[in-house]
Amino acid sequence: MTERDEDDLVEEQEDIRPLMETFRLHLGNPVEVFVSRVSEVGGSKIEKAVKARAHKISALHSTFTGDVDLDVLQAQDEKMGLDRNHLIIACIPALNEERTISSIILLARKYVDEVLVCDDGSSDNTSELAKEAGAIVFEHSMNLGKGASLKTLFKAALERGAEIIITLDADGQHNPCQIPDLFKPIIDKKADIVIGSRYHKDSENKAPLYRKFGASILNYLTNGKSNIKDTQSGFRAFSNRSANEMINVEAKGYGVESEQIIIASKKELNMIEVPIDITYKGIINSSKKNPLIHGIEVIGTIIRCSLNERSLLLLGLPGAIINLTGILSGILLLIEYNKFKVFNIPYLLICMISLIFGTILSVAAVLLYAINRFNKKHNPHEFKKN
Repeated sequence: MTERDEDDLVEEQEDIRPLMETFRLHLGNPVEVFVSRVSEVGGSKIEKAVKARAHKISALHSTFTGDVDLDVLQAQDEKMGLDRNHLIIACIPALNEERTISSIILLARKYVDEVLVCDDGSSDNTSELAKEAGAIVFEHSMNLGKGASLKTLFKAALERGAEIIITLDADGQHNPCQIPDLFKPIIDKKADIVIGSRYHKDSENKAPLYRKFGASILNYLTNGKSNIKDTQSGFRAFSNRSANEMINVEAKGYGVESEQIIIASKKELNMIEVPIDITYKGIINSSKKNPLIHGIEVIGTIIRCSLNERSLLLLGLPGAIINLTGILSGILLLIEYNKFKVFNIPYLLICMISLIFGTILSVAAVLLYAINRFNKKHNPHEFKKN
Protein backbone atom coordinates (compact mmCIF):
# COMPACT_ATOMS: atom_id res chain seq x y z
CA MET A 1 0.00 0.00 0.00
CA THR A 2 1.55 3.33 -1.06
CA GLU A 3 1.47 6.46 1.05
CA ARG A 4 -0.92 8.00 -1.43
CA ASP A 5 -3.30 5.07 -1.00
CA GLU A 6 -3.11 5.52 2.74
CA ASP A 7 -3.94 9.23 2.45
CA ASP A 8 -6.91 8.45 0.22
CA LEU A 9 -8.15 5.91 2.78
CA VAL A 10 -7.92 8.47 5.57
CA GLU A 11 -9.73 11.11 3.52
CA GLU A 12 -12.58 8.69 2.77
CA GLN A 13 -13.05 7.89 6.46
CA GLU A 14 -12.69 11.23 8.26
CA ASP A 15 -14.76 10.05 11.20
CA ILE A 16 -12.29 7.28 12.10
CA ARG A 17 -9.06 9.27 11.83
CA PRO A 18 -7.70 8.02 15.21
CA LEU A 19 -8.02 4.41 14.08
CA MET A 20 -6.51 5.12 10.70
CA GLU A 21 -3.57 6.92 12.31
CA THR A 22 -2.90 3.72 14.26
CA PHE A 23 -3.16 1.80 11.00
CA ARG A 24 -0.64 4.16 9.34
CA LEU A 25 1.73 3.74 12.28
CA HIS A 26 1.83 -0.03 11.80
CA LEU A 27 2.25 0.32 8.06
CA GLY A 28 5.21 2.58 8.73
CA ASN A 29 7.11 -0.48 9.99
CA PRO A 30 7.05 -2.81 6.97
CA VAL A 31 7.56 -6.52 7.64
CA GLU A 32 9.30 -8.78 5.12
CA VAL A 33 7.59 -12.14 5.41
CA PHE A 34 7.64 -14.55 2.50
CA VAL A 35 6.34 -18.06 1.89
CA SER A 36 8.31 -19.60 -0.98
CA ARG A 37 10.05 -22.15 1.31
CA VAL A 38 7.15 -23.08 3.64
CA SER A 39 7.32 -26.72 2.51
CA GLU A 40 10.96 -26.91 3.65
CA VAL A 41 10.30 -25.64 7.19
CA GLY A 42 8.83 -28.85 8.61
CA GLY A 43 6.32 -29.19 11.41
CA SER A 44 2.63 -28.43 11.04
CA LYS A 45 2.58 -25.76 13.76
CA ILE A 46 5.41 -23.77 12.17
CA GLU A 47 3.90 -24.12 8.74
CA LYS A 48 0.53 -22.98 10.05
CA ALA A 49 2.15 -20.04 11.85
CA VAL A 50 4.03 -18.91 8.76
CA LYS A 51 0.96 -19.14 6.56
CA ALA A 52 -1.22 -17.33 9.11
CA ARG A 53 1.34 -14.58 9.54
CA ALA A 54 1.85 -14.21 5.80
CA HIS A 55 -1.92 -14.01 5.33
CA LYS A 56 -2.11 -11.07 7.74
CA ILE A 57 0.80 -9.23 6.19
CA SER A 58 -0.58 -9.75 2.70
CA ALA A 59 -3.70 -7.85 3.76
CA LEU A 60 -1.56 -4.78 4.43
CA HIS A 61 0.96 -5.07 1.60
CA SER A 62 0.25 -5.63 -2.06
CA THR A 63 2.89 -8.30 -2.87
CA PHE A 64 5.49 -10.52 -1.21
CA THR A 65 8.23 -12.81 -2.56
CA GLY A 66 11.36 -14.45 -1.17
CA ASP A 67 12.37 -16.70 1.77
CA VAL A 68 10.93 -17.21 5.23
CA ASP A 69 12.97 -15.74 8.09
CA LEU A 70 11.56 -17.57 11.10
CA ASP A 71 13.76 -15.71 13.60
CA VAL A 72 12.50 -12.35 12.36
CA LEU A 73 8.94 -13.69 12.34
CA GLN A 74 9.19 -14.88 15.94
CA ALA A 75 10.82 -11.66 17.12
CA GLN A 76 8.08 -9.57 15.53
CA ASP A 77 5.36 -11.69 17.07
CA GLU A 78 6.92 -11.47 20.53
CA LYS A 79 7.25 -7.71 20.18
CA MET A 80 3.56 -7.41 19.32
CA GLY A 81 2.53 -9.84 22.06
CA LEU A 82 1.19 -12.39 19.60
CA ASP A 83 0.78 -16.13 20.03
CA ARG A 84 0.85 -18.54 17.08
CA ASN A 85 0.30 -21.76 19.01
CA HIS A 86 -3.39 -21.06 19.63
CA LEU A 87 -6.16 -20.52 17.11
CA ILE A 88 -7.54 -17.09 17.99
CA ILE A 89 -10.68 -15.80 16.25
CA ALA A 90 -12.19 -12.33 16.56
CA CYS A 91 -15.98 -12.05 16.46
CA ILE A 92 -17.55 -8.73 15.53
CA PRO A 93 -21.32 -8.11 15.53
CA ALA A 94 -22.18 -5.24 13.20
CA LEU A 95 -25.22 -3.17 12.29
CA ASN A 96 -24.83 -0.36 9.74
CA GLU A 97 -21.10 0.10 10.43
CA GLU A 98 -19.81 0.82 6.91
CA ARG A 99 -17.86 3.85 8.16
CA THR A 100 -15.64 1.88 10.54
CA ILE A 101 -15.85 -1.85 9.83
CA SER A 102 -12.94 -2.02 7.36
CA SER A 103 -10.36 -0.42 9.64
CA ILE A 104 -11.49 -2.45 12.66
CA ILE A 105 -11.07 -5.70 10.69
CA LEU A 106 -7.68 -4.72 9.25
CA LEU A 107 -6.33 -3.86 12.67
CA ALA A 108 -7.83 -6.96 14.33
CA ARG A 109 -6.29 -9.25 11.70
CA LYS A 110 -2.84 -8.25 12.90
CA TYR A 111 -3.49 -10.01 16.22
CA VAL A 112 -5.81 -12.94 15.44
CA ASP A 113 -5.93 -15.80 12.97
CA GLU A 114 -9.39 -15.07 11.59
CA VAL A 115 -12.04 -12.37 11.85
CA LEU A 116 -15.72 -13.30 11.74
CA VAL A 117 -18.38 -10.63 11.26
CA CYS A 118 -22.14 -11.00 11.71
CA ASP A 119 -24.07 -8.42 9.72
CA ASP A 120 -27.26 -8.15 11.74
CA GLY A 121 -29.60 -6.91 9.03
CA SER A 122 -27.65 -3.82 7.95
CA SER A 123 -29.13 -1.54 5.32
CA ASP A 124 -25.74 -0.18 4.18
CA ASN A 125 -22.56 -1.73 2.74
CA THR A 126 -21.29 -3.30 5.96
CA SER A 127 -21.15 -6.85 4.56
CA GLU A 128 -19.39 -5.91 1.32
CA LEU A 129 -16.74 -3.82 3.07
CA ALA A 130 -16.16 -6.49 5.71
CA LYS A 131 -15.55 -9.11 3.02
CA GLU A 132 -13.16 -6.82 1.16
CA ALA A 133 -11.21 -6.27 4.40
CA GLY A 134 -10.71 -10.03 4.73
CA ALA A 135 -13.39 -11.07 7.21
CA ILE A 136 -15.67 -14.08 6.96
CA VAL A 137 -19.17 -12.63 7.00
CA PHE A 138 -22.43 -14.15 8.27
CA GLU A 139 -25.61 -12.28 7.45
CA HIS A 140 -28.96 -12.08 9.22
CA SER A 141 -31.80 -11.26 6.85
CA MET A 142 -33.30 -9.03 9.55
CA ASN A 143 -32.14 -7.34 12.73
CA LEU A 144 -32.16 -9.97 15.50
CA GLY A 145 -30.08 -8.17 18.11
CA LYS A 146 -26.52 -8.24 19.45
CA GLY A 147 -27.06 -11.39 21.49
CA ALA A 148 -28.31 -13.29 18.45
CA SER A 149 -25.33 -12.06 16.42
CA LEU A 150 -22.85 -13.22 19.05
CA LYS A 151 -24.53 -16.62 19.20
CA THR A 152 -24.12 -16.99 15.43
CA LEU A 153 -20.47 -15.95 15.70
CA PHE A 154 -19.65 -18.20 18.69
CA LYS A 155 -21.12 -21.23 16.95
CA ALA A 156 -19.14 -20.51 13.78
CA ALA A 157 -15.90 -19.85 15.67
CA LEU A 158 -16.19 -23.07 17.69
CA GLU A 159 -16.96 -25.05 14.56
CA ARG A 160 -13.72 -23.67 13.10
CA GLY A 161 -11.80 -24.92 16.14
CA ALA A 162 -11.25 -21.63 17.97
CA GLU A 163 -9.20 -21.97 21.14
CA ILE A 164 -9.71 -18.32 22.08
CA ILE A 165 -12.53 -16.04 20.96
CA ILE A 166 -12.27 -12.25 21.06
CA THR A 167 -15.43 -10.13 20.90
CA LEU A 168 -15.34 -6.43 20.09
CA ASP A 169 -17.63 -3.76 18.69
CA ALA A 170 -17.53 -2.57 15.11
CA ASP A 171 -18.06 1.13 15.76
CA GLY A 172 -14.51 2.03 16.82
CA GLN A 173 -15.02 2.24 20.58
CA HIS A 174 -12.66 -0.70 21.15
CA ASN A 175 -9.03 -0.51 20.08
CA PRO A 176 -8.01 -3.77 18.31
CA CYS A 177 -4.39 -3.07 19.25
CA GLN A 178 -5.31 -4.08 22.81
CA ILE A 179 -6.44 -7.57 21.76
CA PRO A 180 -3.19 -9.20 23.05
CA ASP A 181 -3.90 -7.73 26.51
CA LEU A 182 -7.12 -9.71 26.56
CA PHE A 183 -5.98 -13.12 25.32
CA LYS A 184 -2.68 -13.26 27.22
CA PRO A 185 -4.23 -14.16 30.64
CA ILE A 186 -6.09 -17.05 28.96
CA ILE A 187 -2.89 -18.34 27.34
CA ASP A 188 -1.16 -18.05 30.73
CA LYS A 189 -3.99 -20.12 32.32
CA LYS A 190 -4.93 -17.23 34.61
CA ALA A 191 -8.52 -16.82 33.42
CA ASP A 192 -11.38 -18.37 31.47
CA ILE A 193 -12.87 -14.99 30.55
CA VAL A 194 -11.07 -11.66 30.30
CA ILE A 195 -13.13 -8.47 30.24
CA GLY A 196 -11.73 -5.21 28.92
CA SER A 197 -12.80 -2.79 31.63
CA ARG A 198 -13.50 0.89 31.01
CA TYR A 199 -13.65 1.47 34.76
CA HIS A 200 -10.37 -0.14 35.77
CA LYS A 201 -8.11 2.21 37.71
CA ASP A 202 -5.57 2.14 34.86
CA SER A 203 -8.10 2.78 32.06
CA GLU A 204 -8.45 5.97 30.07
CA ASN A 205 -12.21 6.35 30.05
CA LYS A 206 -13.85 9.39 28.51
CA ALA A 207 -17.38 8.01 28.76
CA PRO A 208 -20.20 10.53 29.24
CA LEU A 209 -21.51 10.93 32.78
CA TYR A 210 -24.89 9.36 31.96
CA ARG A 211 -23.09 6.22 30.72
CA LYS A 212 -21.07 5.92 33.91
CA PHE A 213 -24.20 6.35 36.04
CA GLY A 214 -26.19 3.79 34.04
CA ALA A 215 -23.29 1.34 34.06
CA SER A 216 -22.97 1.57 37.85
CA ILE A 217 -26.63 0.55 38.24
CA LEU A 218 -26.33 -2.34 35.79
CA ASN A 219 -23.08 -3.48 37.42
CA TYR A 220 -24.82 -3.65 40.80
CA LEU A 221 -27.75 -5.64 39.39
CA THR A 222 -25.60 -8.02 37.33
CA ASN A 223 -22.93 -8.88 39.87
CA GLY A 224 -23.74 -11.83 42.06
CA LYS A 225 -20.72 -13.74 43.28
CA SER A 226 -18.47 -11.82 40.91
CA ASN A 227 -17.02 -8.36 41.46
CA ILE A 228 -16.79 -7.14 37.88
CA LYS A 229 -16.54 -3.37 37.54
CA ASP A 230 -17.62 -3.22 33.90
CA THR A 231 -20.34 -5.78 33.29
CA GLN A 232 -21.48 -4.12 30.05
CA SER A 233 -18.16 -4.09 28.20
CA GLY A 234 -18.35 -6.00 24.91
CA PHE A 235 -14.55 -6.18 24.53
CA ARG A 236 -13.86 -9.68 25.88
CA ALA A 237 -11.78 -12.81 25.44
CA PHE A 238 -13.12 -16.33 26.01
CA SER A 239 -11.33 -19.63 26.36
CA ASN A 240 -12.74 -22.59 24.44
CA ARG A 241 -14.27 -23.91 27.66
CA SER A 242 -16.06 -20.66 28.50
CA ALA A 243 -17.13 -20.10 24.88
CA ASN A 244 -18.95 -23.45 24.93
CA GLU A 245 -20.89 -22.26 27.98
CA MET A 246 -21.78 -18.97 26.26
CA ILE A 247 -23.64 -20.88 23.53
CA ASN A 248 -26.42 -21.26 26.11
CA VAL A 249 -27.01 -17.49 26.39
CA GLU A 250 -30.65 -16.74 25.59
CA ALA A 251 -30.55 -12.93 25.42
CA LYS A 252 -31.00 -11.73 21.86
CA GLY A 253 -30.29 -8.06 22.53
CA TYR A 254 -28.04 -5.96 24.74
CA GLY A 255 -28.61 -8.12 27.80
CA VAL A 256 -26.10 -10.60 26.41
CA GLU A 257 -23.11 -9.21 28.38
CA SER A 258 -24.97 -9.47 31.69
CA GLU A 259 -26.15 -13.00 30.95
CA GLN A 260 -22.62 -14.07 30.04
CA ILE A 261 -21.40 -12.95 33.47
CA ILE A 262 -24.33 -14.62 35.23
CA ILE A 263 -23.60 -17.91 33.44
CA ALA A 264 -19.86 -17.60 34.12
CA SER A 265 -20.52 -17.07 37.83
CA LYS A 266 -22.89 -20.02 37.94
CA LYS A 267 -20.35 -22.29 36.18
CA GLU A 268 -17.55 -20.97 38.42
CA LEU A 269 -15.50 -19.76 35.47
CA ASN A 270 -12.58 -17.54 36.38
CA MET A 271 -13.19 -13.96 35.22
CA ILE A 272 -10.70 -11.13 35.39
CA GLU A 273 -10.60 -7.56 34.08
CA VAL A 274 -7.83 -5.74 32.27
CA PRO A 275 -7.76 -2.00 31.58
CA ILE A 276 -8.74 -0.76 28.12
CA ASP A 277 -8.83 2.69 26.62
CA ILE A 278 -12.09 3.70 25.03
CA THR A 279 -13.30 6.74 23.16
CA TYR A 280 -16.73 7.99 22.16
CA LYS A 281 -15.46 11.08 20.36
CA GLY A 282 -16.28 11.12 16.66
CA ILE A 283 -18.34 7.91 16.88
CA ILE A 284 -21.73 8.17 15.23
CA ASN A 285 -24.60 6.31 16.95
CA SER A 286 -22.42 4.56 19.52
CA SER A 287 -25.70 3.31 21.01
CA LYS A 288 -28.08 1.67 18.55
CA LYS A 289 -30.91 2.09 21.07
CA ASN A 290 -32.08 4.80 23.41
CA PRO A 291 -30.04 4.46 26.65
CA LEU A 292 -33.23 4.07 28.71
CA ILE A 293 -34.54 1.26 26.48
CA HIS A 294 -31.07 -0.29 26.52
CA GLY A 295 -31.08 -0.30 30.32
CA ILE A 296 -34.59 -1.74 30.56
CA GLU A 297 -33.59 -4.53 28.16
CA VAL A 298 -30.56 -5.43 30.28
CA ILE A 299 -32.59 -5.34 33.51
CA GLY A 300 -35.20 -7.58 31.88
CA THR A 301 -32.46 -10.10 31.05
CA ILE A 302 -31.16 -10.01 34.63
CA ILE A 303 -34.68 -10.60 36.01
CA ARG A 304 -35.27 -13.49 33.59
CA CYS A 305 -31.99 -15.16 34.53
CA SER A 306 -32.72 -14.72 38.23
CA LEU A 307 -36.20 -16.19 37.88
CA ASN A 308 -34.89 -19.16 35.91
CA GLU A 309 -32.34 -19.99 38.59
CA ARG A 310 -34.28 -19.08 41.75
CA SER A 311 -37.92 -19.34 40.79
CA LEU A 312 -38.98 -21.01 44.05
CA LEU A 313 -37.39 -18.24 46.10
CA LEU A 314 -38.36 -15.25 43.95
CA LEU A 315 -41.84 -16.40 42.91
CA GLY A 316 -42.76 -19.33 45.14
CA LEU A 317 -42.07 -17.58 48.46
CA PRO A 318 -44.02 -14.38 47.58
CA GLY A 319 -46.81 -16.58 46.21
CA ALA A 320 -47.00 -18.52 49.46
CA ILE A 321 -47.09 -15.31 51.52
CA ILE A 322 -49.85 -13.82 49.35
CA ASN A 323 -51.84 -17.05 49.57
CA LEU A 324 -51.47 -17.00 53.36
CA THR A 325 -52.77 -13.42 53.36
CA GLY A 326 -55.79 -14.58 51.34
CA ILE A 327 -56.47 -17.46 53.72
CA LEU A 328 -56.27 -15.19 56.78
CA SER A 329 -58.59 -12.69 55.10
CA GLY A 330 -61.01 -15.55 54.38
CA ILE A 331 -60.95 -16.65 58.03
CA LEU A 332 -61.67 -13.07 59.18
CA LEU A 333 -64.44 -12.87 56.60
CA LEU A 334 -66.12 -15.99 58.05
CA ILE A 335 -65.78 -14.71 61.60
CA GLU A 336 -67.43 -11.42 60.63
CA TYR A 337 -70.22 -13.27 58.85
CA ASN A 338 -70.92 -15.53 61.83
CA LYS A 339 -71.18 -12.51 64.10
CA PHE A 340 -73.18 -10.10 61.95
CA LYS A 341 -74.57 -12.31 59.13
CA VAL A 342 -73.06 -9.81 56.66
CA PHE A 343 -70.14 -10.27 54.31
CA ASN A 344 -67.32 -7.80 54.91
CA ILE A 345 -66.57 -6.51 51.38
CA PRO A 346 -62.92 -5.42 52.04
CA TYR A 347 -62.10 -8.82 53.53
CA LEU A 348 -63.82 -10.52 50.60
CA LEU A 349 -61.83 -8.54 47.97
CA ILE A 350 -58.53 -9.10 49.77
CA CYS A 351 -59.25 -12.80 50.05
CA MET A 352 -60.18 -13.26 46.38
CA ILE A 353 -57.37 -11.13 44.91
CA SER A 354 -54.72 -12.64 47.21
CA LEU A 355 -55.71 -16.22 46.44
CA ILE A 356 -55.77 -15.57 42.67
CA PHE A 357 -52.37 -13.84 42.48
CA GLY A 358 -50.81 -16.13 45.05
CA THR A 359 -51.88 -19.20 43.11
CA ILE A 360 -50.57 -17.72 39.81
CA LEU A 361 -47.15 -17.00 41.37
CA SER A 362 -46.94 -20.41 43.00
CA VAL A 363 -47.84 -22.28 39.81
CA ALA A 364 -45.37 -20.16 37.79
CA ALA A 365 -42.63 -20.91 40.32
CA VAL A 366 -43.21 -24.65 40.13
CA LEU A 367 -43.37 -24.64 36.31
CA LEU A 368 -40.16 -22.60 35.94
CA TYR A 369 -38.38 -24.84 38.43
CA ALA A 370 -39.52 -27.97 36.57
CA ILE A 371 -38.53 -26.54 33.15
CA ASN A 372 -35.11 -25.51 34.44
CA ARG A 373 -34.50 -28.95 35.94
CA PHE A 374 -35.60 -30.62 32.69
CA ASN A 375 -33.27 -28.42 30.58
CA LYS A 376 -30.32 -29.18 32.82
CA LYS A 377 -30.95 -32.91 32.55
CA HIS A 378 -31.89 -33.29 28.89
CA ASN A 379 -30.20 -30.43 26.99
CA PRO A 380 -26.45 -31.10 26.64
CA HIS A 381 -24.15 -28.50 25.10
CA GLU A 382 -24.34 -28.11 21.37
CA PHE A 383 -20.55 -28.36 21.25
CA LYS A 384 -18.29 -30.75 23.09
CA LYS A 385 -15.54 -29.25 25.17
CA ASN A 386 -12.05 -29.69 23.84
